[in-house]
Amino acid sequence: MRISNRTIYRNISFHLSNLTEELKNIQQQIATEKRIHKPSDDPIGTTQALRLRKVLSQIDQYRKNVEYGTSWLKVTDVGLATIKEFISQAIDIASQMSVGTGTASEREAAAQGVQALLDQILQIGNMQLNGRYVFSGYQDDSPAFTDDLMIRPASADPGNDPAYTGTATSSGTYTGLYSRPYVVEITTGGAVGVARYRVSEDGGASWG
Repeated sequence: MRISNRTIYRNISFHLSNLTEELKNIQQQIATEKRIHKPSDDPIGTTQALRLRKVLSQIDQYRKNVEYGTSWLKVTDVGLATIKEFISQAIDIASQMSVGTGTASEREAAAQGVQALLDQILQIGNMQLNGRYVFSGYQDDSPAFTDDLMIRPASADPGNDPAYTGTATSSGTYTGLYSRPYVVEITTGGAVGVARYRVSEDGGASWG
């Protein structure tokens, strides 16, 4: 069978076109370092590539979560250690003042020292990491503690005895109608009218 020149030309053109397309694809792969540029290049390979891309994205998110969690734990650990140290200092101050030999100015200085420690504890309790409050639990968009850790003198309640209507400090001597030693224990802190206390006339052996 005789093949016409036109058929031969068409076959050559077809193969040249295919070779040109393959060469173009190879050059593109070399330039981009990617074998697949569109799903039709390799449908199965495209599916596998998408699956691997998803896995890599998850792994990257896990890595970020671990890094953030590690930072959170470090900040928490340092904060708690610092608070523990401040509490220890406050206990030392309280122990020094408990012997009752300090002067009024020394007691005032001690109270100011404890208040300074409380202020620092409050700051640590409300510290943030990446805009989130560390010690606020799941409500980490708001501070964990409010600014009410203040040392305030208690107001004396004269009750049925109007002999004293001033302000009671942490310790001192007060005169009235009776000459008796009293021990006053604050059982519930708070403002005037909210705080609760109890009184002992025998050094704390019994309470009224």
